[in-house]
Amino acid sequence: MLTCIDKVPNHLDAVCIHWAAQQVVAHLDSPCDSVTDVHNELTYYHRDLTALLTQLQISPVIPLDAPYIYPTIKAHKCTQHDPDTPHECGIVARKITADVSSYHTWLGQLTSAILGSVKHAILQHRYTLQQSFEEQYGYALRFYYWIDAWQSMPLNLPDTVTADLRLINCDVKQCFDNIPLDGPDGLLQVITHPIHEAYDYTQQDIYVAIDHDDSPIPKRHKFADTYPWTPPGGRAKQWIRIPRALALTIVHLYLTSLFVRVGPTLARQVLGIPMGGSPSSHYLDLYLDHYEYRWARSVALLATREPDTAYRFAMAMRYFFRYADDTMGIVPSWFITLVTPTALRDQASPRWIYPLLARDGTTILEFDIEGALTLSINFLRLTITLGSVQRQRRVPGNSSSPKYRHLTY
Repeated sequence: MLTCIDKVPNHLDAVCIHWAAQQVVAHLDSPCDSVTDVHNELTYYHRDLTALLTQLQISPVIPLDAPYIYPTIKAHKCTQHDPDTPHECGIVARKITADVSSYHTWLGQLTSAILGSVKHAILQHRYTLQQSFEEQYGYALRFYYWIDAWQSMPLNLPDTVTADLRLINCDVKQCFDNIPLDGPDGLLQVITHPIHEAYDYTQQDIYVAIDHDDSPIPKRHKFADTYPWTPPGGRAKQWIRIPRALALTIVHLYLTSLFVRVGPTLARQVLGIPMGGSPSSHYLDLYLDHYEYRWARSVALLATREPDTAYRFAMAMRYFFRYADDTMGIVPSWFITLVTPTALRDQASPRWIYPLLARDGTTILEFDIEGALTLSINFLRLTITLGSVQRQRRVPGNSSSPKYRHLTY
């Protein structure tokens, strides 16, 4: 069968169809999916979706098919790969839910519009927090760390850094499959926090433009005080209003109705986020951001009573970036303790970032550190290197000037 290469746009590759089938069946047999009472749950989903469309007073065409699953190749996991040479191959498969024309597609598009508006609003809020903090304390503390495109990361890197900093490259291991849906660290609970933050900050509702087929128009959604103007004869037929309570209902309905079909088998995803749906990346960004934001606020609370400690933490994350579940940073050596905590976590502590450990000590997420505290890393499609500089910078008032390294990518 033909499939695609993970993280390589517009690139197809042929794989053995029997191998692909084994990958899909293994995924269905994993804790991610359940086949228990799934047909009744599908009936409830169609009932809830019909009620939502009636409430919004629209009638889009909803296909009767379920999404299907196919594997993509994570070729970057084996940098020395040569299909003609026997070797210990690190290539693994990523399972994608193909949701392009199913009874999830319309709901996924609407959910994506809602979460896209939420992300835009909380970015504005976090920027005001960063400005306020810097005005009060004289240094920058970032309140968000995700980037929407890997190309934007080099634009935020400095030309030089102090010589004591190193590069780190890691990702959250099987993040899409391992994020829980239920419980205090579950996505169903965590996703409510950024939604409340966005509505509280804007004091407005979300408006989504729909076309003449009653489908959401990509990138035509925003927080506003009232219905935006709809030009006559344009692509947009009207705007639908999404107040806070309805937004929460929609994002929860999507997460509790993640059906897939493989041959005659119908299953529902009960663990993780399905890759391939319109809102998948938004769910992942907002889930991990919830904990990054918690970390930043815990540092901000230290700024008054422990200013030196707060400054040390803020500078450690100054050049840290996350693209989906992949992260890189130019960090001090002790940074690694923030992403590999061993003690049970304290909600107010700045000494951990992600919920790697549950409150009972069991593992939720795990970091896979590919490049730890080195001078050169491969991050997605970039090679980033710290090289030496010929000339040291002098700091006024200091007899010993710090050494610097030049950054190239």
